[in-house]
Amino acid sequence: MNKESSSKFIVPKEHWRGRRTFHYCPNCGNVVGVPKEDPPACPVCKASDPDDIFAVVDRKLQTLWQFVEAMRVKEGPYGRYRGFAGDPRPYRIVASDQALSLNHIMHYAGYSPPWTKEQLEAWIDTILLDLNPETGLIEDPFEIEEKGRTDEVLFNQYCVSRGLAGVFAKAGFPNKYRLPEQAMQERDCLADKQHALAFLNDEENPADFLNAYTWETSPYSKGAQVTWAIRNHEALLRREGLPDDGVAEFVHQWLDRKQNPRTGYWGGENASMNDQMCGVFKILMAYQDHNWRINHLKRMVDTTISIGTPEGDFGDHGFGCTVFDALLVFRIAQQKMPDYRAEDIYETTARTFLNFIGHWSDEEHFFTPRPMPGARAEMVAMHGLATPMYMAEILLGVKMFPQ
Repeated sequence: MNKESSSKFIVPKEHWRGRRTFHYCPNCGNVVGVPKEDPPACPVCKASDPDDIFAVVDRKLQTLWQFVEAMRVKEGPYGRYRGFAGDPRPYRIVASDQALSLNHIMHYAGYSPPWTKEQLEAWIDTILLDLNPETGLIEDPFEIEEKGRTDEVLFNQYCVSRGLAGVFAKAGFPNKYRLPEQAMQERDCLADKQHALAFLNDEENPADFLNAYTWETSPYSKGAQVTWAIRNHEALLRREGLPDDGVAEFVHQWLDRKQNPRTGYWGGENASMNDQMCGVFKILMAYQDHNWRINHLKRMVDTTISIGTPEGDFGDHGFGCTVFDALLVFRIAQQKMPDYRAEDIYETTARTFLNFIGHWSDEEHFFTPRPMPGARAEMVAMHGLATPMYMAEILLGVKMFPQ
């Protein structure tokens, strides 16, 4: 399935940032930093010429399309996908969304996705077969059949529909689907400053089940909801032709006051450091959207480096977001203060390769979110691609993401 590609992961060693290149020794399971002027070798087992970490990444990702095609439902219209081998559901809307997202994500990384324009359009038209004309949302019939139209399930349908609108546009079809304005209004928790304050103070949420996810206990979730809320509210203003109402800046000022100057993080008084760190990623997306000044950035970097582990994660032995969220902090630090703890940033970033390789299945050519005996690769694990992509931005200086 794979077409000729020009991977951004492969660059000459003199173009790497910092004093070292980083290599993987499969014998020892180590990531090894080697001065650029020296030949690569493992200091433990003395193996010579181990591959650099991005050469390994590239070899794995070149085979990714095999998993994607294996998950495609061959019966029925083109573009339906299962989430994993043996998935009991006939298809999953979210799996189709995630597979379609690979079209632009892999393109960002320099690969040539295997789909034609005609296939992409047929794929989108297939997804739209599950558009509910009453709600205007793209709804997964099997999830609703299994779990019912609960508050959480309906919010998930909204979130997937919101994501699909963006994915369709990135595939070249921005006019195929538009999130219904009424649904956006119903979820707008920043309608005015009074509602915004209630939302920020954990008194209101865009869905009732989110009331359990507060700044204190779940900054990961709350941070994501804040950035989503700002984007949703500003999109509504644009649709209605209204000027900036100052609510986003009101949220910005509240966030500046909320930030912990000791850690650089937000909230999480009763949450793990990893959960706090993931919340930082979500909030920083809003700061980047608006070019807001990021306060306490050095402390943010210090805290993030301090929770890095020898296994290449950040304290929870997780995968995907719980790893690459930390790397956004490092990427921003490089842009704004490139000399601050640069070598520590490079080493911590390179070590996240161990998380990548530990979750990759050579048998299925994709990621297993839970690396344990018998675990299967899952389409939802496509988020793990962001880890090597951020690694490359930090260590190689290549541009992987539009922003």
